[in-house]
Amino acid sequence: MPKRNNSGGFKKLERKIKRALSGDMLRNALDFVAYMKANEMTLNIVTTVFSFLGKEVCCLTLDGNSHPAGPWSIYWMEYDVYEQDDYKVDEQLKKFALDHIHFCSTGHCDNSPGMPRMIFGDQYENVCYCCLQFCMPDAEALENIKKLVELRKHNIIIELKRTE
Repeated sequence: MPKRNNSGGFKKLERKIKRALSGDMLRNALDFVAYMKANEMTLNIVTTVFSFLGKEVCCLTLDGNSHPAGPWSIYWMEYDVYEQDDYKVDEQLKKFALDHIHFCSTGHCDNSPGMPRMIFGDQYENVCYCCLQFCMPDAEALENIKKLVELRKHNIIIELKRTE
C-alpha cells in the first residue's frame, strides 16, 4: 500500500473549499476530497490534481479557477476512458461519462482545438486535455464519479503491471 505523505495538502484543500463553498456544494466537495484521501490518492496542492500510484486521476477546481465552470468542478485527467475485460462498467455509467465529455471550444488551453480521445470504445474529436468535466456535481453525480475513480485506479494498476 503506498504511503500518503501529503495529508497537509488535503487539509489545505479542505480549508479552501470551506472558504469558497456552502450548503450542498460544500458537503459534496468535502465528501469527494475525503473519498479521494481514503482511496490512497496523493494531491498536488498547487495544481489540485489527485494521483494514484503516480498517475493522474482528476483535478478539482474552485471558483472556476482558469475555467468558467462555476463554483467547483472536477476535470478528468485520463487521456482515454476505457474498461478492461476484467472490469466492466454498466451502460448507465458510460452514459454519465459521455454526457460530460469536455469538448474544446474556448481556445484557452494548450491543446486547442482539442484532440481525438477514445471514450468507452468510441472516438471523439476536439476533446480537451481533461476529457470529462463535472461542474458542481451533486451527491448522485459524485457516486458515478467515484465509480469512474475506481475504474481509473484499476486501469492504473493494469498499466503499471504491463510496464514491469
